[in-house]
Amino acid sequence: TANPYLILSDERKQKLSKNPERFNKDVCVLGKEGFSSGRFYFEVQVKGKTKWDLGVARECIARKGEIPLNPSNGYWT
Repeated sequence: TANPYLILSDERKQKLSKNPERFNKDVCVLGKEGFSSGRFYFEVQVKGKTKWDLGVARECIARKGEIPLNPSNGYWT
């Protein structure tokens, strides 16, 4: 689902398959695992950026066009 502008590997390379679920405008990526309750811990590394968001999203969310990241759209950041 990652936007093509995101690099998600240490090698700074990525091979993107065609995925209709991919974000096309917002620079977002979704994790693979889902959950419905409990406590979770995430570790992220962000290099060279001073503005970024980390949060959770509903399973069914809009991924095309500009999407405000707020709870009414299924995003909690």
